[in-house]
Amino acid sequence: MFGWVRRRRKARVQRRRAQEEKRNAATAFPKEVASHFQRLADEFGLSFQLDPVAPVEVSLTFPRQPGLQRDIWVCLQNDDELWFTVDRFTYCAFPYPEVWPTYETLLKGIIRGTCMVQHHGRTSYLMSLEGTEWKRVAVDWTLSRRSGSFRNDPKARADGMAV
Repeated sequence: MFGWVRRRRKARVQRRRAQEEKRNAATAFPKEVASHFQRLADEFGLSFQLDPVAPVEVSLTFPRQPGLQRDIWVCLQNDDELWFTVDRFTYCAFPYPEVWPTYETLLKGIIRGTCMVQHHGRTSYLMSLEGTEWKRVAVDWTLSRRSGSFRNDPKARADGMAV
């Protein structure tokens, strides 16, 4: 057999193995992210609803409940994009493994009340409490105008009334 034929076959086999490894790594992410979300729910004693028909890898909602005044929707999309939406504010971070610590910190901040959403016209800001000051950590633009702010009170009932 010719040397160039062997080299082509070897290269083809290497490409197939690399594609297979990439596919296997990508399919592990949804299980890993789902377990992260499960741990988050357990840490704060929250219930969630899994959406198995959503066109993303993992999609679940933390509905209004004691300790959570607004629904929080979280998902993993395209094997590396983490999203959450709360009070008409949408946040996206990628690539997945590298951004998980920041994403988790912001999500926990929203649940604890150390992060809040501020709406100004068509722009919404995710603000984080650092010491005694609120700092902008993310921006979201929308087509609908809105004003006001939302900050979760973990001690409040699901209907928004204080305990």
